[in-house]
This record gives sequence, structure tokens and C-alpha cells, in this order.
Amino acid sequence: MKKLFYSFLIFFVVLIAVVVFAANSSWVIKKAADKFAPEYKISYDDITGNVFTGVNISGLKFDNKTLTKNIKFSWNPSKILYKRVAINEISVEALDVDVVKALIASFPTSDDNSTSEPLPVVILVDKVHLDVNPFEEQGILISKTVLDVEDIMYASDEIDIDHLILQADTNVTNV
Repeated sequence: MKKLFYSFLIFFVVLIAVVVFAANSSWVIKKAADKFAPEYKISYDDITGNVFTGVNISGLKFDNKTLTKNIKFSWNPSKILYKRVAINEISVEALDVDVVKALIASFPTSDDNSTSEPLPVVILVDKVHLDVNPFEEQGILISKTVLDVEDIMYASDEIDIDHLILQADTNVTNV
């Protein structure tokens, strides 16, 4: 009986160690990205970090065109136990608007006219930084776009933003 108990105990300790190692490794994230990303024409130069401390993706590309120079994402996975998604930081550098449009156009269109239900979780985001490359839209040159947002909360049909700063320099005006 003792041998069976110790065998189960050792099995669970090894299982927990393997799960913690897998979640704490960028190698696992790279393997998942290498398996699923090519199906959507997405590639990257490098992925660092892990599920617990945050992930940094360098040179994210769609259809061999650079989507962004760098994306940083960190979160607190323990809040999922309380039906909350707690994101510490999302940072996107040098986002290319034309590549984003191509990525969105690649998604299949839905003819479903049904109404959607609100998400059953609360989403909390501490900090968002978005830096966009210069682009032209309807004859207006937008030379600089930077968005900084802090303390975002989404719950059911409610959204709350504590601090929002948007800088946009165009050939028409500066905002």
C-alpha cells in the first residue's frame, strides 16, 4: 500500500514539475506558434519570455510583411480563478496599418446575424502602449500615432477607461 501511495506521490510531483517547466519556457510557446501560426500566414523573428512573466515577440509578420517590430504582453494568470483576465501590459511598437488591414481582410466573413452575448469574464488591463508607423488614409498623411491607455476594465456590457492619451500628427492638424 505504501509503495502505491509513494508511486502516486512521485507521479504527481513529476507531473507538476513538467507542467511548471512547460509553462515557464519560451520553447513551448515557440513550438505552439510554429504549429499554428503558418496556417494564418503569420511568422516571427523571435519569441522570448514565458506564460507566467510575459511574452515578447520580435519581428511579427503577416504574409512576409512586417506587422510590428515588437509586441510585449504580460498578465497575471492567477486571476482566472476569479473569472478575471488581468493583463499587466500590452505594448506594440511600429505597427504597420496596411499589414493590419491585410490581416483583417484575410479573416472569413460571417453571414451570421445573431446577437452575441457579453463575455462571462471581467477583463482588466493596467497599461497599453501602441505606436503606429506613418500611413496615409483618404489623402491624409498621419505621420505619428501613439496611444497610451491605463486602467481599462471590461465587464458584461460596461467598459471603463481611467487614463487615455492619443497623439496624432497629420498634414491637416496635430491632435
